[in-house]
Amino acid sequence: MQKNNNYEDLKIGQTINVIRSESFPLDYPVHWHKYAEIITYPDTDEQLEAPVLRINHKTYSPEPGDILFIWPGEPHEVTSNNCRSLIGFQFPMSLFNEISDFGPYLNLIRNLRHVKASENPELSQNLGVYMNHIYDIQNGESLFPTVEKIICLYEMFMELGKQVHKQVSPMTDKALEKIDIACTYIRDNCDKDISLDTVASHIGFSTCYFSRLFKQTTHFSFVDYLNLQRVRVAQQLLIDSDLNVTEVSYRAGFKSISSFNRVFRQCRGCSPTEYRKYYTDEVH
Repeated sequence: MQKNNNYEDLKIGQTINVIRSESFPLDYPVHWHKYAEIITYPDTDEQLEAPVLRINHKTYSPEPGDILFIWPGEPHEVTSNNCRSLIGFQFPMSLFNEISDFGPYLNLIRNLRHVKASENPELSQNLGVYMNHIYDIQNGESLFPTVEKIICLYEMFMELGKQVHKQVSPMTDKALEKIDIACTYIRDNCDKDISLDTVASHIGFSTCYFSRLFKQTTHFSFVDYLNLQRVRVAQQLLIDSDLNVTEVSYRAGFKSISSFNRVFRQCRGCSPTEYRKYYTDEVH
């Protein structure tokens, strides 16, 4: 598939790419990629014009000290960056795939979008320390820069995990582990005709209890989460195959092209055809 020529031909691999403020584009058209991206607007005493970004068809105008999270596959654009202060960090979520400790919390962490310094100054400050360290490593002379940056990223996600854990307390660790098993089952079988009853039975919960606990833990209803996983399967098919949109919809588990188009637009803010056009696996 042809890539957008506005991107540098830079592959991240299993490390972290830092986009320094002087390299962060003044504006950038809607696009998406396979990497997670964290954008920070460092605190400053200067009075600057606030940047404007759109993520999943919603507009954000961060203030100094704020942090934005963009997860793999989410369409986003830089509408205005006249302040020239934004810094970006891009990395593959595969760094976390084999770390079982993160498993139960990744669904909650991926619900994060905008950490506001005005509302959560402690978290904003703590995350800022890790990002500053990654930035310094990128521009320093460390013998093991990739290892040091990844360790820093893990520490940052541990901080995020502690934050989101407060949202599910006093839920037992065992219940949280069961919900993680359910999420994995849904992701692995979303292209099939699975139901709430099927998944509840799979982890040994009653349907009613599972439905309530699932919503509390993931912030999604079962149907919404199932549809989101089907959209993610469709995303991969749209970029990794030449299948037409109708075939993609059925292989992803949707029963009709109309429901596929509707759900896809709800999740990603664009049609499947537009989404395919916006794809690139390269970075700024």
